[in-house]
Amino acid sequence: MKFNTPIKIDLKIQKRADFKKILEARDLQKNIVDLDQVTVLSQVWDKERINKYADVEITKLDAANGIFLWHLTDTQTATFPDIVYYDILFVQGDGDRRYYFEGKIFADEGFTA
Repeated sequence: MKFNTPIKIDLKIQKRADFKKILEARDLQKNIVDLDQVTVLSQVWDKERINKYADVEITKLDAANGIFLWHLTDTQTATFPDIVYYDILFVQGDGDRRYYFEGKIFADEGFTA
């Protein structure tokens, strides 16, 4: 797996609603990253990294082809301020840790209860 800096993906979500995104992991040469021996972790924080808002649920949909689901629940998004930050960390079987995705989450207020 060869990559240097995380891929930046900013997201726009609604507060108090589930948010799911299917992602595909590829290296700089556009090769699929096999996730079979990889632990995928993700969290949502404020910019200063003082307040953690969520541990994101990760589900490998097709590990061999680098496809996984990134999922926030309605309960988690309800606590978000207007802008929060996330990243996605891949931990290899040998312990190598690399950030693969990162970005801002713009959380809009939902009005329907």
